[in-house]
Amino acid sequence: MRRRSSRAPAAGDRGRRRGPAAGGGTGGFLRWVFVVPPLADSYITGDATTLAAVDAAWTAQHQFGGALLGEHLGQLLVIDWSVTISVIILRARMLPHWLGVS
Repeated sequence: MRRRSSRAPAAGDRGRRRGPAAGGGTGGFLRWVFVVPPLADSYITGDATTLAAVDAAWTAQHQFGGALLGEHLGQLLVIDWSVTISVIILRARMLPHWLGVS
């Protein structure tokens, strides 16, 4: 039977738990597959009211999917990933110290 250490979980454990969350940044890109084609079809075949509605829907999904998810959430996840990798490098002591600090 393996003894558990009394020290805190390693940074690698933290990274594995957050691994699936790293896919959250792709939500900004998925709008091009699932949202944009139906909007484009509605824009081409619609009347003036439909064009105005599609324009508003395009702006809303662009601000949410692109600016919020794609840029902000994506950057936060990249920062978290970078810090986690740096901590792993510093704790493992298998790579040069400067690599985990830079």
